[in-house]
Amino acid sequence: MEIAASVRAGKLDPVRVTEETLDRIAAADGVIGAFRRVRAEEAVKEAAEVAVRPDLASLPLAGVPVAVKDVTELAGEYASHGSLAGSSARADADGVIAARLRAAGAVIVGLTRVPELCIWPMSDTPDGIARNPWDPTYAAGGSSGGSAAAVAAGLVPLAHGTDGMGSVRLPAAMCGLVGLKPGADLLAEGGWFGMSVHGPLATTVADTALLLSVLADSPSLASVSSPAPVRIGLSTTVPVLHTPVPKELVAAVSTAAGHLAAAGHAIAPAAPRYPATMVLGMTARWLAGPAAQARAFDVPRLQRRTRAHIRAGRLVERAGLLRESTRDHWVSRAEEFFASHEVLLTPTLSHWPVKAARWHEKGWPANVLPSTRLAGFTGQWNFAGYPAITVPAGRSVVSGLPTSVQLVARPGGESLLLGLAAQLEAANPWPRTARNQRPKVAFGALDAPKVAFGALDAPKVAFGALSAPKATLGRSEVRRPACSRSARAASRHCRSRRCRSPAWSPGRSSSPAWRPGAPASGPRPAWEPASGPPPSGWPAAPPERPAPPAWWPPPSHRRPAGKPAGSRPPPAASPAASRSG
Repeated sequence: MEIAASVRAGKLDPVRVTEETLDRIAAADGVIGAFRRVRAEEAVKEAAEVAVRPDLASLPLAGVPVAVKDVTELAGEYASHGSLAGSSARADADGVIAARLRAAGAVIVGLTRVPELCIWPMSDTPDGIARNPWDPTYAAGGSSGGSAAAVAAGLVPLAHGTDGMGSVRLPAAMCGLVGLKPGADLLAEGGWFGMSVHGPLATTVADTALLLSVLADSPSLASVSSPAPVRIGLSTTVPVLHTPVPKELVAAVSTAAGHLAAAGHAIAPAAPRYPATMVLGMTARWLAGPAAQARAFDVPRLQRRTRAHIRAGRLVERAGLLRESTRDHWVSRAEEFFASHEVLLTPTLSHWPVKAARWHEKGWPANVLPSTRLAGFTGQWNFAGYPAITVPAGRSVVSGLPTSVQLVARPGGESLLLGLAAQLEAANPWPRTARNQRPKVAFGALDAPKVAFGALDAPKVAFGALSAPKATLGRSEVRRPACSRSARAASRHCRSRRCRSPAWSPGRSSSPAWRPGAPASGPRPAWEPASGPPPSGWPAAPPERPAPPAWWPPPSHRRPAGKPAGSRPPPAASPAASRSG
């Protein structure tokens, strides 16, 4: 973590780092919607306290701005759990997670947006929607969607989340991040009858390991090393349901398998024998967990979809469907698989992300369908209590959204998963945030060739390889003969080889003006290099750099020289954030 190292060495002032972080949040979060509550004044004061700590030189997260999920007990704050129906009484003391972060020198800048009671993989509330920084028309995922959006937008370098059915891994996959769900024995959160755990979200494997070591109070987990060759089973079939998985998500797994095979690991198609009762068991806990949690809330004030979910959960409890024997049967099948394999490789997502919308205003069935379509590969490992990690794998040519893969290991395998993820990172480096991506293929270039990472039947083009056609974000310049029809019509017409038009103008781009690109100006997070050569495998920057997204802060958002620390006014409070305790 570059920030912590610079603060420990006296090269960075924690107060200045925090102020710049708050400036970025103030400028961008109106669109991204990552935060339910920004602790502007409190964070600056805490950063000043970090700067004078006598143990500053030994703090692993010295001065690092961190966001925590809005389920965290934080002194002087209340955790809303995404609801207006809960208590707004402020905590007198930090919970375990906040205490460990502060002990490590982190500065907690805010609480991130979650769906009500953390049930859904879409993080929207009446006062905001957590949007995907790669394309804000899409949801950032959930239930740790606000945390993922904050990191992917470059607002903070690290964020805390919880994962009960994929709530760390799903938003991390949607936003192009590394997200780790530890085993149930390492960082249990206590909810959903043992399925929910705390976990880190970060832009790199090393930062993920560092945050995990702090959250788990286990410094040895911060060390990432290359593992010895292991046996990896590969599966792209949704367990039990066998619903179709988009081709680009499947292809990402094939490419990741190739990288791991090149690192010396043995890859073969294989999967556990998933029992049908596994789906019933984890679904029962997904329903009954929030029903138990809702006893601390004013149920009539809960959202319509949540009330329906609670009714279903109470039926599950009364019917006695929370059977430990169901879990035991599934765990025995998982142990059978891991007796002959060390790791399982799958997609993280079983479907593309949904659009950003006010999902909380929709009914229960309208939320259940997209939720179950997205999470086909994740919840079973919460049910079993096994660790799993999601790793970025590339970008979709069609949508421009990140693709990802999931690695699963037996209990205690967190270090192995981090080591394998680091090998994937070295073989196929990814952009650290959406704001500093390197353009490859134009968004909206409907006739662009297939250059998705993992498209085994397409040219092998990794993160902007030089052999890719010239293209820039927001401006399609795919050099091929075509006609003057619309982009979509030209794509169909010219591909048929019946077109004889000698001239063709660049196709229209469907990219909104705020699509993320490498900004030409504006505050840059301290952990991103201001200049220098691109990562290995990336092309040189195009002659015309794309314009920065509209939500990104212009230079005017930098703090004027001489302005005293802590003098910035706090951002306007949302209705949820302004409730008094």
